[in-house]
Amino acid sequence: MFNKLKLVTRYLRDESRRLKILYFTVLFSRKRKKNRNNIDLSSVKKVALLRYDGKLGDAIMMCSLIDIIERNSPDIELTLFSSSTLVNEWVKKISGKIKIIECEHKKKLSPDFFGKFSNYFDVAVELKHSLDLKDIKILHSLNSKINIGYAKNSIFDIVIPGEFKSSRDRQIKAASIILGKDIILTRIPPPKIDKDFDFIVFERKTIAFNLFGANKYRSFTFDSAVKLINNWLAEWPDEKIILIPVPGKIEFLAKLESIFSNKNVFLPKQDPSLDLSLFILSKCDLCFTPDTSVVHMASALNTPTLAIYHDNIANYEGWKPLSDNSRTVFYKEMANEVDRGYVSDFDWHQLVLTKNDMKI
Repeated sequence: MFNKLKLVTRYLRDESRRLKILYFTVLFSRKRKKNRNNIDLSSVKKVALLRYDGKLGDAIMMCSLIDIIERNSPDIELTLFSSSTLVNEWVKKISGKIKIIECEHKKKLSPDFFGKFSNYFDVAVELKHSLDLKDIKILHSLNSKINIGYAKNSIFDIVIPGEFKSSRDRQIKAASIILGKDIILTRIPPPKIDKDFDFIVFERKTIAFNLFGANKYRSFTFDSAVKLINNWLAEWPDEKIILIPVPGKIEFLAKLESIFSNKNVFLPKQDPSLDLSLFILSKCDLCFTPDTSVVHMASALNTPTLAIYHDNIANYEGWKPLSDNSRTVFYKEMANEVDRGYVSDFDWHQLVLTKNDMKI
């Protein structure tokens, strides 16, 4: 009975959201826009990039677009709307030119904030797989001459075809549209690594472990992390594990390190930072991580990556690891018709076979 109630509640919530999005999509549709079929991108000078959700992984992919445009048309003014200091820090490691406008996180951000930029931009780019109500209202308030998107929504003047499933490929395609020429790019632009943490010793085969994703389903619990490391060191006893420090998780990681105090498990004592994570990922032999921004950081550095993803192929195609040597082990997205699966539900024997196949 409880499970049925959860399903009904979820359905009603999703249906209410869908109807609201449909209403405002029709209300703000650009299909009635004059000269919609005569879009001119030859004189683009100002481009808005929207990253007010604070998602670092999305920003890492967006840097492909930033890098392409700055290399091919440096006169175009790029402006990033961002709510995250971490996003800002990453983007500045790629670009010294981009203008960043700091705003509140999307959860608190009013669409009216963008009204003061109405008609300022020639192009606005928003390449999410799907839009929610606030995204639609923000794009309407920004009122750029041309909106480029990926989601099938009439708020966009140009929609990137669905065949561009990878987030990186969407960014490259958007850059190609803006520049009016095809661009071929195989790598995400690597960030500058500004600091050297020489107290971290890489004297043997070293595995960088990230145990946390964006939610509890993509994160290891303490008990599952202990089990994982025990299994790992039993299978590969000569490897050294470095736990990547994560804000808010230091007590968890320190306790985990203490359990393995006589084994090859090390937690850097430096405070968590982007520079520290980048240094570890640039020096290690392999990155082990759930589906989260660490995957994309490793991809930008071309660090070999063993990732754990839920078996949602659409999500995987959009956000899979892009390092030359990368593999993925999947777990079930749904444990049953109501409850979601957890990252620790992956098959250990499959992971062993997959890692050994990488020949690290």
